Amino acid sequence: MNAGMKDDEIFNNLIKIKFANGYIPKEQIKYGYRFTNIQDIIYEATFKIHYGYDQEKAEQFKLMRKNQPKLPSAGSVFKNPKGDFAGRLIQEVGLKGYRLGDLSFSKIHTNFLVNHGKGAFEDAITLIELAQKKVYEKFNITLEKEIIIL
Repeated sequence: MNAGMKDDEIFNNLIKIKFANGYIPKEQIKYGYRFTNIQDIIYEATFKIHYGYDQEKAEQFKLMRKNQPKLPSAGSVFKNPKGDFAGRLIQEVGLKGYRLGDLSFSKIHTNFLVNHGKGAFEDAITLIELAQKKVYEKFNITLEKEIIIL
């Protein structure tokens, strides 16, 4: 998934990945925004280590977390479509704070499904599909899931 923040992401520090058939160097992996061509199980990853505390990155992280919900969540539900933001689209179709059972689209950042206690998988799937349907109907944009559902 290439977790990160603005100008920094895990892939920047990746050296190689171990699969069942051995190691593959970073240079042989296609990647981009919320995408890699990896289809196999990853057994291990090797990263460059940067020692020390980076005050600038810590401040970036604090700033990033300011507009994210404090309730438990799986992070962003959808990838941002080109030239727009999934959270804005979900909000525009009236789903900001929309709740089903113990799950809702966050009132702080609408692209987060937050758990108010005992959120159920079925409710998460229903909310995800509802957002996709409403956004497509209003904007003709297909929201692509960022989270992976097994």
